[in-house]
Formats: sequence, structure tokens, C-alpha cells
Amino acid sequence: MSQHTVPNMPLKQLNRISPSKYFSLQACILREIWSADTQINGLLPAAAIIKIGTVAHKVLELTVKGSVKNEEDAVKQWDIEVKAIEEEMSSNWLEKHLLPLSKRARYYEVKRQQCLIMVRSILLRGGISGITRHSSIQAEVWVESHNGKVAGKIDVVRQTSEGIQIVDYKTGAVLDIDAGTDVVKQEYQQQLKIYAALYNEKYCNWPEHLVILTLGHKEYDIPFTRKECTELLEKASARLDEVNVMITSAYNTKELANPTPDNCRYCAYRPACEAYWAARDLTGLWPIDCFGRIIDKRVLNNGNLRITLSNGTNNAVIRGLDPERHKICNLSDNDVYFYNLNADSTPGYYSENLLTTFYSK
Repeated sequence: MSQHTVPNMPLKQLNRISPSKYFSLQACILREIWSADTQINGLLPAAAIIKIGTVAHKVLELTVKGSVKNEEDAVKQWDIEVKAIEEEMSSNWLEKHLLPLSKRARYYEVKRQQCLIMVRSILLRGGISGITRHSSIQAEVWVESHNGKVAGKIDVVRQTSEGIQIVDYKTGAVLDIDAGTDVVKQEYQQQLKIYAALYNEKYCNWPEHLVILTLGHKEYDIPFTRKECTELLEKASARLDEVNVMITSAYNTKELANPTPDNCRYCAYRPACEAYWAARDLTGLWPIDCFGRIIDKRVLNNGNLRITLSNGTNNAVIRGLDPERHKICNLSDNDVYFYNLNADSTPGYYSENLLTTFYSK
């Protein structure tokens, strides 16, 4: 199988869902089925900054656990985590061109410095305003519902004089820009509320505070009631049953997909989703992807490729393609699908970026 051919994507029932996946399941079932399957990898590369978020999260976790004892340890651990991720990426044709992360990841040094500042804060006073370092603290606390259908790891659980505090670290944007100032995204609010209910199921003790903490050291307290947390957990459990029934009865993947511009924009499984290509239009709201048969291919003076695609209705010209990344040869008889392009000012003209990927059929 060519590395540019979409692999077979089976449908498997979900064993359980995490609090973070409950919200995602409301958006698109198919995407979550494929992302939950450990035998399936994403078909499109993720932005390098996401990898840095994973690094920062790991360093913070090890700081809370006590493995990172000072800033020097944190610097060393950062480098260790970056190296481990880069080694994994180097063997993946989708991601190896994103190396090194120090050059390819936007805001790499900013995120690194923010992480070190957060480490300092955790070491000095627990990282949360008003909580001393003498508070009891646990990292990566596994919680699971009684029926085993909903489970996940809480980033940090603190036992303070005010009671239990559940803390979730976020390395990206947390605010819903459409909902107003300082309003945390609903998905993150729901996630923490489900964790609160799970924690109570396991330990028979409700937390007093739910907190989101960003790398920028901003803290957001999530208001909640015990009733809404319990109801969300019940809904998540019921949703798992509903989804598994739908998987069993689905005639094809289209029945499980919910293609919309928002749902598809960052989806790594678009190359395998028939519903996506059937639903998208030319409004400009959708991801910048195009397809067709190659009717012209040229090597420009700078060594980059320019190809012209025809889908029978429209032509698309893609220029600036790196020949090392996109080994396009003898594909004139194949439909070629390009994902994550930049749109030029001229209609029908596109250029590549670091996330541009193609598949042939």
C-alpha cells in the first residue's frame, strides 16, 4: 500500500468514554470512533504546537508528582520529552517534516518559558492562588464510574483546608470567544463537572472547587452543582450505549458522520470520510482542501512543483509543493485529494503549508 493511500478504517464499538470525549461525541460520532481505536492513526498531521502542549503537560505532571524538584530538573525534563516526541515523529511520514519542533512549532520558546514559570509556581506554592505547598496533592488520579462506562485521569487533586480541589491543566486556548469575556469553553466545563461526579463515585466525597489552569498562569474557577455533575455523568454513560447501538446498526460510515465546517476543520480523519466530501461546498467556511486528476505538473525554477487538478467541473492550481514531501509521480490516472492548503488571492489557486498532505485513490 502506498503511504499516500487511505487505509481501511473499521468501525469498532467503544469500551468506555472519557469526560473529554463526551462533548466530542455530540459533535461527530465517526471521528470519535476512529480516534478511540488504538490501531488507527490520524490521517493528517497535527500542528507542531500541539506536540509542545503535550510536552508541557508532561513536565507539569512530573512536577506535581515530585520527579521534577527544581527548575534545572524542569529544563532537563523538557528536553527529554521533546526528544522522545521527535523520535516518534521522525518515523512518521506525516510528521517528520515538522522537525525540529524548536523551529517548526509556533511560540515554542514562549510555551517553554510559560511552562518553567508554572513549574516554579508549583514548587513554591502549589500553583494555585491561596493554596500552600503543604496541601496534600495527587497527580494523574484515575477515576471511573461504577458501571465502567466513563473514566479518565484527573490532572491534579488537592486536599486543602477548604476541601477537595480538582485542577485541569490546559496548554491551549480555553475561552469561548463567542460567549463573552472569561467564559470557559463548554467542553472544558462539562469535562470538569463529569470528573467531579466520577471523583465522588470513587471516593464518596464531592470537590469544593473545579479549576482550569493555563500555561499563561490564568486560573478559571468553574461553578457547578452536584446535581448537574451527576446528570452529566448519567448522560455520558447513556451516550456510550446509544453510540454502540448506532455502530452496530450503521450501514456505512456516512450514518455516523456529522460533517460541518466546525466539526471538520481540525479533524484528522477527513481523508477517510465520504460524508465530508459529499457535504462540503465552496463557501470558504470549510477546510481548504481540493481534489481532481493531475492534468499538468511542472517543476518551477526554485525546484518546487506546481500541479493542476481537474475534477470535471473546476480546475485547481497548487504551487510551491515540496518535491521531497510530496512524491507525486505517475498519478495522472488517479484521483488526488489535497488537504490543508493555503488559498491564494486568485480563485482556484492554492499553495502548501506545513500541514498540507495528499492522498490518492
